Amino acid sequence: MELKVELSQKWVAKVTGGTVSKLSKIQVTQNVNLRKFYTDKRNKPLDLQPKKTRGMCGRLNKHKEDLKARSSSRSKVCTSTSSRVKA
Repeated sequence: MELKVELSQKWVAKVTGGTVSKLSKIQVTQNVNLRKFYTDKRNKPLDLQPKKTRGMCGRLNKHKEDLKARSSSRSKVCTSTSSRVKA
């Protein structure tokens, strides 16, 4: 519960002001503590999630990629045999 309160205070620290170096040190230590808290959790706050590139976000995951490969291979087989017309 303490760390959740720290997370809310982290945003307040940015707004209230103070020296930049002091705020950055506070933010780093709070982030370290929050990362420890959320290590085994299923969901993490957005600012603690690993940053991804645009290409990584658009890519399909392994399961969906596999499903797409199967369905496209099936459709290729079905269309290739049905499209042939014997003369």
